[in-house]
Amino acid sequence: MLLVVELEGLRAHDGGQSVFAIGQRGHSKVHCFSPSGDLCSEHESGRAQRFRQHRTNTVEDHSMKENSARPWAPELDPVLSGLRLEYSVDRAQLANQLRFHELAFDAGTEAYVRHALRKRHGRFLAWLHGLLQGFLSDFDINGLLGLYPMHVLSEAQWRELFQAALKAPAAETAPLRSLLDIGAGRGDVTSELARCFQEVTATETSKAMVSRLAKRGFRAVHGDLAEGALLAGGEKFDAVSLLNVLDRCDRPLSLLGAARSFVREGGLFIVALVLPYDPFVYDGGRSRAPRERLPIHAKGFERAASEFVQNALLPLGLEPLVLSRVPYLSGGDPEAPLYELDDVIVICRAGPDVPLLRVPDPVPEALRSSAKESSALQQR
Repeated sequence: MLLVVELEGLRAHDGGQSVFAIGQRGHSKVHCFSPSGDLCSEHESGRAQRFRQHRTNTVEDHSMKENSARPWAPELDPVLSGLRLEYSVDRAQLANQLRFHELAFDAGTEAYVRHALRKRHGRFLAWLHGLLQGFLSDFDINGLLGLYPMHVLSEAQWRELFQAALKAPAAETAPLRSLLDIGAGRGDVTSELARCFQEVTATETSKAMVSRLAKRGFRAVHGDLAEGALLAGGEKFDAVSLLNVLDRCDRPLSLLGAARSFVREGGLFIVALVLPYDPFVYDGGRSRAPRERLPIHAKGFERAASEFVQNALLPLGLEPLVLSRVPYLSGGDPEAPLYELDDVIVICRAGPDVPLLRVPDPVPEALRSSAKESSALQQR
């Protein structure tokens, strides 16, 4: 039995439930409907608050056996034929100094999708997840239970993007050996990027995630760099990555400045951010607005990406070498088989250190203090 992934307004029944996504592509808000057609609550819709959904129908396909040799042809594959992932942009809407490199769906992403569809967790783990929400954040629960595997880029896509970055006039050709990945989650995304480096250090604020990182063989460090936590010896790295962390941390401006200080002059600063920018932070089993906010106000992907570079990266002495748009994927659950968001990835060259004097956008006190129920997820 295989699964056909479908998108854009198609209702599909799966495990007795029906899920239906509405809204424009590029917007992270997803509405979840029950089989009766009633709109689910935020709590019932779960991950749909954070990730768009790819629904599935079940079909018979006797042509594909586990050991059969088959050329990779997604357009002919019933599992992948309905999967629509965004990699392109309207280049005319990007700021002039941004060099866009378009990636494409590849064999590594295909392998992730197949694994995610096959291995999504069942109702017992979903029930246990809900039970623990009264005590822990979604992030820590997923670390403890090993739920929702994440994917941004395959190793091959990372290498392609690095090659594009090194062709930029401002790039240097010194070898890249060491990587610091900040906010590595349980290491799903880090593991693909790590294959491009000889030495990898991963940091996390969650002890559950640090434990999982260590089990995967990473040098794992527990601490919050935004709050002044330092690595031993004041190390500098050839590359620093900050992947899908800024929209789920309390002090993104402080974290950007701290992360910037760990990359050597001429090294690479790699950042991924979900767009449109819609930040919140976990506070136990609830969520709230962050204390700092990135200076991004546009809603369209291209204009928001341009604002991010111009208002947040350039003032830190980070010169953009290449920018790309990629799908940020998460494994599914009984509610939906796969979730997706739009990511901007920017690879920058770090110039000389600059003073980190930043004034964050004000966040109203009423917004900071209001907590809402949330089962949204951010992990890698």
